[in-house]
Amino acid sequence: MSIKKMIRLLPDGHEKDGMAPTDFIDPANVIEGDPQEQGHNFFTNEDGNVNAGVWASGAFKESFNYPVDEMMVILSGAVTITYDDGSAETFKAGDVVIYPGGTSGVWESTADFKKFYMVYEPKAKV
Repeated sequence: MSIKKMIRLLPDGHEKDGMAPTDFIDPANVIEGDPQEQGHNFFTNEDGNVNAGVWASGAFKESFNYPVDEMMVILSGAVTITYDDGSAETFKAGDVVIYPGGTSGVWESTADFKKFYMVYEPKAKV
């Protein structure tokens, strides 16, 4: 029998290896800036459709259509989301946000940004 244990997410990534470059942002969607994104995934469930970790970027602006559900805890920085209908919201350090799959618009962070994330990717319907 395998014993499961809690997993601690660390704000600076893996305790030995830190964070590594990631490629979640499609360069074709970047409007301005250079995200220089990095992160560390601490957890993937047995089905492979839930991931949790830490992610950070520099200042950038991008258009997006987010395909998955995500909960994020913003650790530092802020992001303004301008939705396709023109309305906008700003989220900052300390905020806990649910990002529903299908959300689209423009993401703009004007300084370094860091978050914990938990992403749910539904399996394809047959």
